[in-house]
Amino acid sequence: MPDIVGKFGPVTSNVPPLEAHIGHLRHLTNPAVARKLLCSQFCFSVADAKRNAPLFCAQIEQSLHFHDESKRATIRIRPVLQYYSYLNLAVAAILAYRPTNYNQYRQHGVEDRSHSLKSLELSSVVVRIRRGAVPLFHSILSDVDIQNRQFHLGALAAGIHMLSHELSDAFGKNIQRIVVTDSIVEEAGQYCSQVAFE
Repeated sequence: MPDIVGKFGPVTSNVPPLEAHIGHLRHLTNPAVARKLLCSQFCFSVADAKRNAPLFCAQIEQSLHFHDESKRATIRIRPVLQYYSYLNLAVAAILAYRPTNYNQYRQHGVEDRSHSLKSLELSSVVVRIRRGAVPLFHSILSDVDIQNRQFHLGALAAGIHMLSHELSDAFGKNIQRIVVTDSIVEEAGQYCSQVAFE
């Protein structure tokens, strides 16, 4: 490649990483692009890709609209819009990957249990997972089945590193942060991914 295009070096950009990913997603709102992706990456037949592309594109387009609106929304409304943005992207992934029982995506699959609590403790059950888009999307990312499971406030809060001070001071919980670094390394003339955990 250097013989064709000449010398090259690292490329830098001032576009925030999230906006760069969103720029790539905008291409998938075009049914022609989506059809090609569904065929080449997800082994759809041409007929299946043509039939499914409009719904796939609609989910991504709606997700992007929710995301755009969340940037302008007040702090109280922003999380709701971001949740629906995430949910629409999850449904698009479900439509592409087609996990077992993928047609159950028509429900969220998340039930808020906090409304029935008299007091909120770290051991309080705040979320119950049922059938729907969230456990289906999780099944694409992990082999752990979360359907019909309940989650305590402490388990959910521990994943938010900005709450580590409150969890340690107010509740005596020791939070350990794990930093994941990925890179490309050359080994024996081949390029490989390398992931490090600290």
